[in-house]
Amino acid sequence: MNRTNFEHALCAVLIMAALWLAVFLLGVPSGQWVGAAAGIAFFAGREFTQAQRTIAKAGGVTLTDLPWHRALDLSRWSLDALLDLLFPVVSCLALAYLVPLLL
Repeated sequence: MNRTNFEHALCAVLIMAALWLAVFLLGVPSGQWVGAAAGIAFFAGREFTQAQRTIAKAGGVTLTDLPWHRALDLSRWSLDALLDLLFPVVSCLALAYLVPLLL
């Protein structure tokens, strides 16, 4: 674990909170799940893109020559990349689950 894992979790929770507040003000129930999905999706996309670039660079190919699904192979991801995704997922899902219990 390193500092970026915690920073990613914090940023994902901030994205979640911003969207949850916006959806909550519109009167939509369970808006925390919308926010959690957005926070998780942001970092999933970020890590997917980084995996594509890393795999293409290691294979000596361009991004256009790399099949899109190659970056979905988590065995090719570094431990740091996996944790950079896992921390936002766990923090957003835990917070989304706890919000109704706290309100």
